[in-house]
Amino acid sequence: MPQVSEGYTTHVFGATLLPSFMMGLFYKGRAERLAEGGDVHYHAMPKGGLGRTDDIVEQFLPILEDARQSGDKLRLMGHSLGGVVAWALAHEVTDAVDTVEMYGAPLRGTGLADFFKFIKPVQEATYLSRDSEFLKGYDKPLNGPIVRSLYTSIDLFVVPPRESCFVEGDRAENHLLSPRALAFSEQRAGEKVHPGLADHVLLPRHGRLLAAVAA
Repeated sequence: MPQVSEGYTTHVFGATLLPSFMMGLFYKGRAERLAEGGDVHYHAMPKGGLGRTDDIVEQFLPILEDARQSGDKLRLMGHSLGGVVAWALAHEVTDAVDTVEMYGAPLRGTGLADFFKFIKPVQEATYLSRDSEFLKGYDKPLNGPIVRSLYTSIDLFVVPPRESCFVEGDRAENHLLSPRALAFSEQRAGEKVHPGLADHVLLPRHGRLLAAVAA
């Protein structure tokens, strides 16, 4: 049964290299609003996110499997790599997820990773490249949960942002933050454009965007 009166347990997955002690400070406002009075748990990326992304997803799977066994519905929130992790987890254990909300998540990879993927210590780049087989496995609609992707047109880490961050599903929402109005030829179905300016890092703290999404 949905935890309406007590809110939703919400798990927040942070961006690459964001330390655990910073997560509560950085994501608290949006995470607590998403939880609606429920508990919030913050998860920094193991090894700073520089390891194998499939291993990171595997480490967090028990959280959702436990929720499924107990009949609970979770809300997931992720930023950057954390958004990719949340997206993958929601695909793996869909029936344990009420909502998955992502900020600047390169769900179809990023050209920046293509540049770095030949540097062996940075395994993350291989998994986030534009031709990543790992990401292709999740490049499909996610039906059932609310799926919300927020991204900015001036993202220098997710390249190209609109193509990579767009999500599909029967309850999907796409929110683009743009400093300029889009021409008619640039607009597309399933995407709402919000005026404003934020980079990849500060996107989850853009007050006007978050207020518009919550309205």
